[in-house]
Amino acid sequence: MKTALVTSLALLIAGVLTIYIINVFFNKKLSGLIKDKEYVNTSVSVTKGVLFLSSALILMEVNSSFQLLIKIWGTYFVDSELFMKEVLYFSVFLGIALLYLYVAFIFTTLMFGVITNKQKAFVEIANDNIYSAVLFSLLFLSFVLLAKSGINPLLDKLIPFPATPIYR
Repeated sequence: MKTALVTSLALLIAGVLTIYIINVFFNKKLSGLIKDKEYVNTSVSVTKGVLFLSSALILMEVNSSFQLLIKIWGTYFVDSELFMKEVLYFSVFLGIALLYLYVAFIFTTLMFGVITNKQKAFVEIANDNIYSAVLFSLLFLSFVLLAKSGINPLLDKLIPFPATPIYR
């Protein structure tokens, strides 16, 4: 029960933090490009929605590695020591997940320029070009789905498994 509560709470906090970081990053990329601040830009909303969904997909992979870590360490450490190690490792896992999202974002921006004959993704999204927003969003989702399969083995390699005794 305690493990499930810690995992759920950690994922909720990580989800809120990740969505906040993505929102700030995306708004910074669009700053100065949107002329009318009161106009509701559909393209921005669609793109942000897919970015948030993609971050949830990556965080789901962090969850499975984090649960494995808690299962392994649950019998080796006492409560306060276990909690501090969990916070440390979850922070590292979250940092790696954010790095994966950033790399997917870079690849998406580069591929968008290649596919659309060097159009700039953020200029098109700021100008409310829904077609460009959908293309950018689906490219990003594709890269995240591809990267999703590789994050679990990487995170599992970072888990320090306890040494097994050798009997002679």
